[in-house]
Amino acid sequence: HLQGLENKYPNQISGGQQQRVALARCIIYKPDLLMLDEPFSALDSHLKDQLQNEVLDLLKLYDGEVLMVSHSRDEIYRFCEKVVIIDKGKTVLYGDTKQIFKQPKLYTAAIITGCKNISRCEVLSPHSVYAVDWGIVLETAKIIPQKIKYVGVQAHDFQMLDAAAAEDEKNVIKCRINRIVEGVSEYTVYFENEKMEKKNDNADILYKIDKDKWNNRKDKENLYLKIPEDAILMLE
Repeated sequence: HLQGLENKYPNQISGGQQQRVALARCIIYKPDLLMLDEPFSALDSHLKDQLQNEVLDLLKLYDGEVLMVSHSRDEIYRFCEKVVIIDKGKTVLYGDTKQIFKQPKLYTAAIITGCKNISRCEVLSPHSVYAVDWGIVLETAKIIPQKIKYVGVQAHDFQMLDAAAAEDEKNVIKCRINRIVEGVSEYTVYFENEKMEKKNDNADILYKIDKDKWNNRKDKENLYLKIPEDAILMLE
């Protein structure tokens, strides 16, 4: 991808080509540690995807350790086996990347890994917790830690039900839709619990759903969403 550019100065090549040159200069010396600081910043989405694939292929040939700094959750998830989450200059969580994204455990980690729906909570029993901001009691077969202060759910993890099925299920919210935002391939539905007597600043919940699935839903008048037990994030 750099053939024919041997006699060019850095300011005469594109941003993507500059990134490739910088990476090649690092790897050619076979260092014990390779540091990548925002390696895909300032690139358009098409070039970024292309360069990421090239870097992944290059890193397969590299035997040393790689330290990558990024504000992109997608990049961290794609590239890193382990992740360190830093908040206010302090390390708050370290561990397996996919496991932390699945169960971040801490409020700060949930925010950083992209969870949009987080409510204050009160533990009612070993198997039930009240989501204060959403006005719903959530039940789970797992033991709920007494020290949790928040519960969360990812925007894609809700399960849509019809009215009949909703009657027999737990952890179901009958939704009052406040706004629907259309994206390229999905809708973001902003809603709150219809049973909430008093609205608060954190009452809005986000639900992301594929356009076809939303447009083809049977019940156009009502929206019932279930929070599956394994989708409930218990956060300190």
